[in-house]
Amino acid sequence: MITIKTMPKEALGELLAYLADNESFSSVEKKLDGCMTVAEIRTALRELAVEVKREAASEDINAKELVKG
Repeated sequence: MITIKTMPKEALGELLAYLADNESFSSVEKKLDGCMTVAEIRTALRELAVEVKREAASEDINAKELVKG
């Protein structure tokens, strides 16, 4: 079974981006009681997706450099 800890970072980034674009977050907004809007939740997930993808790309570049080294 894949967990967040074992999931490839690129896949996790794609999942976060998908959720940001396709999830309604109606229950989350209610549970947060106005602390965050749906737009803020989407923005946070998109930012997290970008950072996770960036980290995955950086790790991939570093791994390729080690192989060349």
